[in-house]
Amino acid sequence: MNQGATKSVSQSTIQRTLLRLGLRSRRLVRAPMLTAVHRRRRLEFARQYSSWTSTEWRQVAFSDESRFMLHRTDGRWRIRRETSERNHPATIAGTVQAGGGSIMVWGMFSWHSLGSLIIVEGTMDQYKYASVLADHVHPYMRIVFPQDDGIFQQDNARCHTAASVRAWFEEHQDEFTVLPWPANSPDLNPIEHLWDHLDRVVRAMDPQPRNLAQLATALESAWLNIPENTFRDLCDSLPARLAAVRSAKGLRQGGFSSPNTAVRLSRDVSTGHNVGSSSHGKVESQENRGPSHVCHYSKEDHPIRHIPVAHRTATAATSMNRSKSRMENNLGREPAQRLVVVARH
Repeated sequence: MNQGATKSVSQSTIQRTLLRLGLRSRRLVRAPMLTAVHRRRRLEFARQYSSWTSTEWRQVAFSDESRFMLHRTDGRWRIRRETSERNHPATIAGTVQAGGGSIMVWGMFSWHSLGSLIIVEGTMDQYKYASVLADHVHPYMRIVFPQDDGIFQQDNARCHTAASVRAWFEEHQDEFTVLPWPANSPDLNPIEHLWDHLDRVVRAMDPQPRNLAQLATALESAWLNIPENTFRDLCDSLPARLAAVRSAKGLRQGGFSSPNTAVRLSRDVSTGHNVGSSSHGKVESQENRGPSHVCHYSKEDHPIRHIPVAHRTATAATSMNRSKSRMENNLGREPAQRLVVVARH
């Protein structure tokens, strides 16, 4: 913009020019760092599953953990005030130490149904995760995918890749498969949008939760009332997500700031794939599966459950045996006590 060494422009002129060009001041996006190895593996993943349509992705149950703070203090609020009003009560956002506490939750869902929302005491470790697998993942996969054609997705957190957890999955490999997932790729997991949905719903509540118990109740209510089309559209957006990663050469894909954007992009991606084929060899086309079963967890059937903290001195094998025993007890109950199944013909 300068015209020669002796010409200069004011700062306000530069700011107006940048605004006219659409270059506004924005915060850096916080996201897991991607190394060259991460980019390569993300690109390999996107290429490996490039032939999958929404039909195949409807056989995948997505899962993840997330943490919700009682009082969010992200500093994003903006107000307009006079200089003398700096300390006016109406212009102060009160803060509390550590945000007043937080709650970690674990959840899962597929195109067919929402799964349980679990309150995790403290931080998820391999022992608590073993309880989740036995008490929630296994029954869900057995009921929602009765033909043993389900695929379970999880990220690469340490508690998910512990030796005892890998052994549990090997014991159940005939019932469902585990989807290999690229590291540092939360942008590919559609459940992240459900966490955002829960956060927006809870923040819009009046009155706001005042303690962690009320926050847990609010999260449970928001989870149980997620519209069916919301999580179904998210599952159907996977082909578009992977297409965006391929276009970005493994970098973080953009354009998914909202589920609606992902759905719009998914309509524009043409895969030209035979929906009856799959690299897992277990996924069939929806037409070949017969009447679809839409499964819904009710509040009474699947309340939020607290995962007890296992003794740190317990070995992984002992913990897995306890989890297996709980799983067998759960499977001995009538499915109708845990799940309401609605068949659509």
